[in-house]
Amino acid sequence: MKKNKNLKRIIQAMTLLVLLVIVVVSCRKDDSDPDPVVPPTDVVPPVIPDQKINMMSAYETSRQLPFPGHKINKLGTGLLGFKFHPYWEGAEFIGEVVWEAFDYLHTEAKFDEIEDQLDDIQDQIEVLNSTIEHLADEMNIDFAKLSSYISSTALNEQIAFVQTAMGGGTYNQLMFYPNVAARYQADSTNIQNQLDMKDLKLHAHGFASNIYNDMSPASMTNVINNMNQLLCPTVGSGDNALTGYAKTILDECKGRVNDSDTAMQVYLMLESYFLKVVNYQFQAATVMVNACNMLDNDGQHGYAATFWDSEMGRIIPEEVDVFLSTVDYLVVNLSEYRNEDRFVNDMQYVSYGIAPDNMFFHVLARSRFLANMLYEASGNPRPVICGSVMVPHIYNVDASRSDMQDPVTVNIGSSTITSEATKYATMIPYTYWDTDQTCHPDNNWDFYNFGTSASDTTWACTPQTIQIVSNSSTSPWPHSLDISWAITPLYYNPSDPTQTSTTRTAECSFQFAYFYTNWQWGYMLLSNTSKMNKLPSPFDLKHYHKYFEKNFPAVPFCGWAHTYDDYNGYQEFKADDKIKFTVADDYTGSLQASGTITNSDLYTIGDSRYVKVKTGSDLPPVNNTTNELEAWGCYNGSLNVNPADYNSPWIFISLAPTHWNSTGNDYFLVGDILLDTLYMKQHNYIFPTRFGNRVSLETGAEYNAGVQYVFFDNEDITNDPFDLKLRSSMQYIYQGFYNRE
Repeated sequence: MKKNKNLKRIIQAMTLLVLLVIVVVSCRKDDSDPDPVVPPTDVVPPVIPDQKINMMSAYETSRQLPFPGHKINKLGTGLLGFKFHPYWEGAEFIGEVVWEAFDYLHTEAKFDEIEDQLDDIQDQIEVLNSTIEHLADEMNIDFAKLSSYISSTALNEQIAFVQTAMGGGTYNQLMFYPNVAARYQADSTNIQNQLDMKDLKLHAHGFASNIYNDMSPASMTNVINNMNQLLCPTVGSGDNALTGYAKTILDECKGRVNDSDTAMQVYLMLESYFLKVVNYQFQAATVMVNACNMLDNDGQHGYAATFWDSEMGRIIPEEVDVFLSTVDYLVVNLSEYRNEDRFVNDMQYVSYGIAPDNMFFHVLARSRFLANMLYEASGNPRPVICGSVMVPHIYNVDASRSDMQDPVTVNIGSSTITSEATKYATMIPYTYWDTDQTCHPDNNWDFYNFGTSASDTTWACTPQTIQIVSNSSTSPWPHSLDISWAITPLYYNPSDPTQTSTTRTAECSFQFAYFYTNWQWGYMLLSNTSKMNKLPSPFDLKHYHKYFEKNFPAVPFCGWAHTYDDYNGYQEFKADDKIKFTVADDYTGSLQASGTITNSDLYTIGDSRYVKVKTGSDLPPVNNTTNELEAWGCYNGSLNVNPADYNSPWIFISLAPTHWNSTGNDYFLVGDILLDTLYMKQHNYIFPTRFGNRVSLETGAEYNAGVQYVFFDNEDITNDPFDLKLRSSMQYIYQGFYNRE
């Protein structure tokens, strides 16, 4: 009997080996020992890692450029000294330079420093122009297309008015006053310097009066408002210059942004254009505030405060908000997600219904950091902790509420913030499922922005809990785990945000934190086991194993186990008695089998699920590939059992996004994107993460998509715990694009 038993094992092993060769040859994605894509884990990682923000670009760091928002922030807070606003050391007289020069005998100002600061803010224009031109060249963008916005006739006219008012050649120009005062302060015995100071005192009031009372198109108030209307008329409605400029960038960069460095390059072209206009507005405000303070040096009439509140304090926040919405528009149009690594990475987080974004996180964080600096520079409150979420506009179980935009509420520490969605129609499609379980493409995305209350001026530099408020497993989007994580506010150096501190210091004084998460794959119907069905008749185990036993049985559809020995043949377990089959998380294609196995020569355990779906006939209108609709999938998992021989346990895993087959009376799922044979390597064996795809699915067709595994061991197994976990994800993916809107 022992000899016959060993012979039978040899024959079985040889048969399995032949079968394996057939499988390897016939299955496109098969590999007997697949290479892992990313290490799997049974623990779902935090939806948002508490990571450092990289706000400086390689272009800036290689040239040792400071963060551009810092200079405008320094100028603005200096001008706001009349409102007892905190300002940077050395900038406190920048809004009173004419008065301080006029009242020289009582001044404490250092005019050479003021002169340098005003020169610096004017010199920044050239740096911003150079940034745009250099990055456009690196991206192979036709700079002439961008310069039509940068050097528009209407904008240049306003710029010329500012440049004339800021010049230093005569007493009718602002820089005349710090220039003369600096020379006199450096050498008060010089005769020419003395004559120039007399000339300064003679004309200071006239200069201020002319600026303050100017009602012409060249007045500083008109310039500030005209630039506002050129940049974002009626607060961003329609195709304003900023969105028009962004669309030009999109047309040049579509499909070319594949990493965070390139994303930052594209963003900087938009930011530099925006800051150029804002810079000139702050220069115009500098001229006007100096005129106000010359005429009203003790502030009794409130000239400077009235001007600031009605103009800069109102206009700059409007422009910042339009800038941020334009950044969001740029991001949703360039956020290409359809690649293998992104799919595998994001499926780790499918239980949350959102995933961290590694491409545009730093771009969005920088834009909010800059926005906060401009809010402060204009005398307005700013949030310390900011965040954004992007999801498909149709992102629920059955698309029954496709036109409803529910607000999303987030708890940040002890603060509760509710945000309404901004909907963007973009070039990038995603997949949604209608009430008939038919897939379609759509290109509308919802963008949510959050910010803590301005009254919360400082936060502890410790992890702060971020909690998405949820009333059900489908609100605010489909998920099966608590959507919560933590981020840590830090103090940043405004001039060099690469420097941070957990305490406020002289250098690191600007507190900030940001989170960004998104989901671009649509509702994962194909991975939702609660939506799945059983096969129409018994499972065909012979599709995997062909033995000589004539009475090899068909088995129940879902959750089954068999043993074999020479005396009793095949014996079916009752699942409740030996092996428990469970769905740990029905939204992630999660299947689990666990229990205690007994002495046996042969042990077979399997499970299988599928869902009946259809593909719609509609496709994105712009397609440069024949693969218009594809099926993508991946899996990982683990197997914990103690076999007699680690070379004997096999596990067969199939991801079948399209159909099952029949051998007559029995059925099995076809692994048409993945059909893997794995050998157990150790006691607690972690399956390598695997990805597969099938191209060119038919539109207007019916499919049966599912996942299936079979565990087999042909060696003696003693009583031992058995635990198998499998997590799989599948989705139909639309290629191509929509036309830009």
